[in-house]
Amino acid sequence: MTTNELGRGEAALWHANRCQELTEQHADLMEDFDHAYAYGAMARANAVAGNRAEALHYLELAEKAGQAIADGESKKFSIGDLSSGDWHGLRS
Repeated sequence: MTTNELGRGEAALWHANRCQELTEQHADLMEDFDHAYAYGAMARANAVAGNRAEALHYLELAEKAGQAIADGESKKFSIGDLSSGDWHGLRS
């Protein structure tokens, strides 16, 4: 079970922010897939924390980054993950 499933917004935000920081700090080591997932983590964490505007912002970034993934299988996986799970009212 993840922090998102537990409804622990503060913890989810801490972990998502840390993931985003590391992804940015080590951008030269990251793949397009990593950036999409870091944005997705920020979107989900903000959704569980009740930060709707921030969640929508990061969801848009995650979707754009997911569409830009070069590898077809990785793109399909990323888009599938964004379409599933509990978005705490952000998505229907």
